[in-house]
Amino acid sequence: MNSNSAWEQFQGATLSLVRSGALKDRITNAYRNHLAHVDEAELPKDVREAFRSFHRTMSRERPLVRGDDAFRATLRKMSMDEAEEVACSVVRMLCALQRSGTRAGAQVVPFYITEHGADESDSRKAPPAAQPPGGAPAEEAAPSRNRAAR
Repeated sequence: MNSNSAWEQFQGATLSLVRSGALKDRITNAYRNHLAHVDEAELPKDVREAFRSFHRTMSRERPLVRGDDAFRATLRKMSMDEAEEVACSVVRMLCALQRSGTRAGAQVVPFYITEHGADESDSRKAPPAAQPPGGAPAEEAAPSRNRAAR
């Protein structure tokens, strides 16, 4: 089983589809090397139904030749218009995953830790506060303004 996330599998499938070569060969590569490894449970609900439909489309024919499978039999009988629609559906699902913010398995890492979350011994401290035109950091400049206002 491939450990890549669903988003990474769809990205790989899409990259397979945009390479040169016969469309049905590119679909085979995208399906066998990427989409066959997608765990449906990782997909958001809206993409999950599109993926199920895609899977049904790609396995609708019964294999008639020994060593064949439903995918190969379906692809063999598929018209070029149908193959183009299948390729487009893969790209649409990747776009839907991107819009939904689903990059399952991806971890969001902050660029820096805020001052409140930084430990003095932590080398990943937040950058120093911006200095106003007077030269003192904003935190130190504020009390002097308050004294002048009194």
